[in-house]
Amino acid sequence: MKILCPVDFSEEGINGMEYASRLAQNLNATLTLVNVQKLSIGEGMTMFAGGERESHKLASEASDLLADYCNDIRLTFNVEADYIVMTSMNTVENCINDVGHEYNLIVIGTNGVQEFSSFYLGTHSFRVSKNAKTPVLIVPIDSTFKPMLEVVYATDYDMNDNQLLQHLQFVIKNFKARLKLIHVSGKEIAVSEEVFNSFKRELEDKLNDNPRISFKRLVSDHIIEKLEAIVEGKDVDMLVVCFEKHSLPYRLTHRNLIRELTSDPKVPVLVFQK
Repeated sequence: MKILCPVDFSEEGINGMEYASRLAQNLNATLTLVNVQKLSIGEGMTMFAGGERESHKLASEASDLLADYCNDIRLTFNVEADYIVMTSMNTVENCINDVGHEYNLIVIGTNGVQEFSSFYLGTHSFRVSKNAKTPVLIVPIDSTFKPMLEVVYATDYDMNDNQLLQHLQFVIKNFKARLKLIHVSGKEIAVSEEVFNSFKRELEDKLNDNPRISFKRLVSDHIIEKLEAIVEGKDVDMLVVCFEKHSLPYRLTHRNLIRELTSDPKVPVLVFQK
């Protein structure tokens, strides 16, 4: 397994790197650190004048720091580690996703939404996850690594969930995790329970009645608050959500739900593309 971890030398970035290192150790995975240095249009003038671009100086400094980090990771965790430093005029998120498809998992630290504008623009972690072809694990700044024994997956009654669960084998197999699929219905209507039971029976058949996988349906007008209460009120080690391809109105609403869940996560959040 190959893990990619963006590092910007912030407190949350360092915490994400340590989390990724411990995860790689537990999964016997390799770890690659990546740092992105933004190029500005004005740097072209510096080159024309024969000077060294500021981004090249910063990239050189970043390279030295990442080399030291990799040495520490090898010595401390016995994990094979290397690094990439990128200089680009593209966005940080696009740069990460340009290389992210070569990895099995992206682990990125976050301090949540710190500014009013960030909620609407989305945090770096959210912007990485919404376009990544690789699963993205978003790690809150106050989270320390521990085995993922209790995992909650917020499902939307998609019968292809069994395919998505194949991507969770690294959790189920390595940590013997218990996985609970939870659906939050906005309203209680006559067919709701029937639809849930039909979904549950069909998926249980596809999963061969795996005893470590359970199902639960809840009713609430406040889906975000309900999911957060489940995560905070129980000993949950990871929340799993998924971007789905549906109609435009659905995608906008669904994307906003995931943006809110990742804006101030209480536990690590694993985001998939379906």
